[in-house]
Amino acid sequence: MFSDKIVKLFGALVAFFVLVLSGYSVRAAELSDDVFASVDGADILWSEYEEEFRKEMRNRFYHGSVPAEEMDAFKQDVSDILIHEVLLAKEARVQGFEPDQLSVQDGLDAVDKSNSAHPQWAELKAFWLPRIKARLEYQSLSVQLEKKVKSIPDALPSEIFAYYQQHPEKFTQPTQNRLSLILLNVPPSSDTATWKQAEATLNDLLEQLAAGASFAELAEIHSYDDTADRGGDMGFVHLGMLGDSAQDEIDKLNIGEYTVPVRLLDGMAVFQLTDRKPESLEAFESVEPRAKDLLRREMIDLSWKSLLFRLRQGADIRINQKLLQSVQS
Repeated sequence: MFSDKIVKLFGALVAFFVLVLSGYSVRAAELSDDVFASVDGADILWSEYEEEFRKEMRNRFYHGSVPAEEMDAFKQDVSDILIHEVLLAKEARVQGFEPDQLSVQDGLDAVDKSNSAHPQWAELKAFWLPRIKARLEYQSLSVQLEKKVKSIPDALPSEIFAYYQQHPEKFTQPTQNRLSLILLNVPPSSDTATWKQAEATLNDLLEQLAAGASFAELAEIHSYDDTADRGGDMGFVHLGMLGDSAQDEIDKLNIGEYTVPVRLLDGMAVFQLTDRKPESLEAFESVEPRAKDLLRREMIDLSWKSLLFRLRQGADIRINQKLLQSVQS
């Protein structure tokens, strides 16, 4: 069960583990050109790294290539996946887990079948099937250990309340503005004259408003937005939901005032501020289930990172840096 001390300190600990795990505990290594890494004497082949690299690249990046600025971090992520599989499988065996041999065999059969038409498969599979079997066993063991590590008990009500008190930013409703809108439609590709004409029209409407005209009536007549039939009423809008240019103008308003004409993606607009709710901390009773869920997720994350930290600290990890540096997207 979590202690109050853990609840208070786990944020700092998570940050610490992230920092430590962001770098390799690498010892000087002389590895052959076909070996990417050695983890407690177990070799990870360079071809295995390349395959994992391609798979993760397809999964993470829509265009199938790694942006240059993300390459170093991505290469390390792929390295961690393979290294952690070996470490976790070893720890799982220490804790008495065994691979699910039925699923391992299903995986081997699928690989054998998918490569059966390859002319060299009969020759290659004597080497590759044992390697693939080992990888499938690593994965099976890792999944079982992860499930155990992440099966933590629920926090006590007092611990959930302490988490709520220590993280008010997670349970605070931001400022909300109730706005009304008059939007004049201007296609984005319109010329400067068209945009200026829309701005002039809105300035004319602002003069009518200053003379006592009803914003709701003008919105019903002139606004292109779906809110026109409600007199332009948008309801309460959270900060950040509108573009910066519009938000900057709205922030200057007192209740009842109007913005100057603002250019949006689909036209020129004028906003009226009709009400404002300041930011407020939600009552614990209304957010207790969310607080419980957030605390549980963060404690699971801490538990997992703690295990990886311990396993890496005691491991002999050797990486072929020359091969790693050669990776291209």
